[in-house]
Amino acid sequence: MLANIPLGDQDPEASLREIDRAADELNADGFVLVTNYGGKYLGDPSFEPVFAALNQRQAGVFIHPVNPAGFDLVSCGRPGPLIEFPMDTARTVVDVI
Repeated sequence: MLANIPLGDQDPEASLREIDRAADELNADGFVLVTNYGGKYLGDPSFEPVFAALNQRQAGVFIHPVNPAGFDLVSCGRPGPLIEFPMDTARTVVDVI
């Protein structure tokens, strides 16, 4: 089972509590993040405490793509999975690095 971490609500403490609950009580095998939260990519400094907690647990993380902020401006009328999902995945990985 992969647990979802609530990063989008701008409450880092809630994210840390959910990591503990999912790992300790639910025995989650890993965690799911999306590529961006309201246009904020995973390299954003506000996510550092979450990644430190995941690293401390040596947790597996699956990154699922979503549409980027401004999708309506860059999609060329195409659905997100066609072009923007792979691009948003690359965008967030580069941002983390």
